[in-house]
Amino acid sequence: MKQRILACVLTMVMLVGMCIPAFDVDAAKKSKVKKEEKKWTFDDIDEDKADYVIESNVRLLGKGDGYHAKLVFVTPTSGFSFGIQYDNGASPPYTGKAMLIAENIKSNDPGGQRYDRPGDIEVHLGKTYHLMMALDEDGNISTYFNGKKIGTYVNKKLAYKYDREIRPRVEASGKHNGDIVNAEFSHINIRDRDIDVVEAFWAYSIDTASKIKSTIHEESHVTIYGKLTGLEPEQDWDSAYEAVSGIVQYNFE
Repeated sequence: MKQRILACVLTMVMLVGMCIPAFDVDAAKKSKVKKEEKKWTFDDIDEDKADYVIESNVRLLGKGDGYHAKLVFVTPTSGFSFGIQYDNGASPPYTGKAMLIAENIKSNDPGGQRYDRPGDIEVHLGKTYHLMMALDEDGNISTYFNGKKIGTYVNKKLAYKYDREIRPRVEASGKHNGDIVNAEFSHINIRDRDIDVVEAFWAYSIDTASKIKSTIHEESHVTIYGKLTGLEPEQDWDSAYEAVSGIVQYNFE
């Protein structure tokens, strides 16, 4: 009898052992490794999906209440911008911080602009970051920061399938009188439908602030520097947006 019981116990132990899977150390290590995110580059943006692309390395410095540096797509009545902005008057928790910011301009009328901080990313003044944005024919816009896609937006006023003329720009601004902005855009590249070499474009300055000046070192390298003056005491970059910037626009002729 004892021998039968012992045989049963041994059989159960063997069966339990067969049910316990072997511990795969390599598989456990792999499960802890996060899947690498895709790093987007200019060439990764499919021409069939986005005929307009602008990219640049951007560095921003400044002094005062507010200043920003941004990439822009614009028509006479609408636009979209993506860049770096410092604003000591921003709502908490963004007060006095340099943040990535996007502005979706569906019209120049009051209330026609919408602001967003894609990815809620704070950056460091004086450090260079890679920014890129892409626009498709339906007015869908994607924003990229250091190769990572961080935002998607829609602006039907930029839907170029309706034969709208889109102009790429780089721009830097101050917020109030006395604010100083110092922005550098380097390794700029642009796609405008079938043209995707920045040297094929004509770059020209259309500065709107009398003492903020843009310098075109070459089509792919622009600096914008100066102090904002000439505003009324109650005015700022929102109420007097047409008078606060240094701008370089790109046309293909």
